Amino acid sequence: MKKLYAKVTVDVGRTSHEVGEIQDDGSIIAKNYSVASSVEIVDDNTGIYLFRYDIDGNCVGDTWHETIEVAKKQAEFEYGIHEEDWGDSRGIRGTRGIRGTRTDNGKMDNWR
Repeated sequence: MKKLYAKVTVDVGRTSHEVGEIQDDGSIIAKNYSVASSVEIVDDNTGIYLFRYDIDGNCVGDTWHETIEVAKKQAEFEYGIHEEDWGDSRGIRGTRGIRGTRTDNGKMDNWR
């Protein structure tokens, strides 16, 4: 399984991610997810997923993509993430000096 990570430094405001909450009366209230502080691309052999994580490492949204390149383009569209910003599962070491490591509980830690 291939994984890539990047830190979100800006949300360019082109998209929003929401979750619908069904009320007792059957109505649905849409709530915005928390702001993403990092993203992860995962290729799990069923497709490519772009996961978004908040500052605490909680998943705040995901999308499915046909290729890693398309997922990277989506991350660039939403957050201005460029090719040099991506790192592998050993931590992020992009040319912009961003880095972080994945903890045992799946959360991102040590962002700089």
